[in-house]
Amino acid sequence: MKSSALQEFLRNLGGSLGAVGVPAKSVEDLRAVARALEPFRDLDLEQLADFLRRAAEFRRDGHVPAVSVAGLDGAMAAAQRLGELVQTGGADADIGREQKHLEAALGQLGGQFGLGVKVTPDKKWLAGLRAKGEVLRAVEGLRRLTTQITDPSAYQSDAVRTALDEFGRLDAKVLKAAGDELGASGTGKGTKYVESLLAKLTGIDSKPAKPAKGGKKVAEPAAPPEQVEAMSKELEDLVERSRDPDAVSDAEIDAILARLGSSFSTEQQKAIAKRVSGSAGRSAADAVNDIRLDLTAVKRLRESQRV
Repeated sequence: MKSSALQEFLRNLGGSLGAVGVPAKSVEDLRAVARALEPFRDLDLEQLADFLRRAAEFRRDGHVPAVSVAGLDGAMAAAQRLGELVQTGGADADIGREQKHLEAALGQLGGQFGLGVKVTPDKKWLAGLRAKGEVLRAVEGLRRLTTQITDPSAYQSDAVRTALDEFGRLDAKVLKAAGDELGASGTGKGTKYVESLLAKLTGIDSKPAKPAKGGKKVAEPAAPPEQVEAMSKELEDLVERSRDPDAVSDAEIDAILARLGSSFSTEQQKAIAKRVSGSAGRSAADAVNDIRLDLTAVKRLRESQRV
């Protein structure tokens, strides 16, 4: 039975009650109820009753009850598990299994609405996704590495040499794609390609330019003692703030370390690093990297726990 039948019944009932002496106010209230049913006249009485039940729940606690749809929760859960596996580099077999679960859940969901769901797997999807992820990781790694290149000697620091070797073992296509993403290109193969790429990105070659014949060696920058003290104190304060991984941004770290590398001599940088991190390193680049490790320790720990 449609709600329109109930609406008509209430209208007729109002007329009958008015004829037997029911107060006019009550009759008008009954007619108001009939008019209120107008937007719902095409609903079945069962649908109207369900609507009124949910309206009552909303009136009681302020929340609209969710409509239960079989298969929806399963599809969402399967999609979430599949996304997590993709992001964390899960095994192909595990990803394939979750794809099957998602396909089944989508079939059940579509069946609730008379839809047959046909899924055609893309055999190149996973390989393409993994390749894209590898390129993005290379791009981020190269960006971080550029901040450690402050002068030609930085290429010889232990941290930079280790990173260069790791990048050099990557597939040549991945390195080229990463370079394209960064707007630069390199020459050579493996580590040599990475060095040339970094030189393009930073403007600092791995081999210092030879001074002109008869020219004098360019002196290192040397800051006065009070500036060394101020920088040491500023870095100590920054290390303390970095105990909260959200309190210090990567940009702030890059900025102060770039200032350290350009305004202080090698010995001054090593002395500052010794005071701030407890390790002076063998070169200016090592000193800067030791401080960077201290500043990012908590953040790196949190990221490793997420994985």
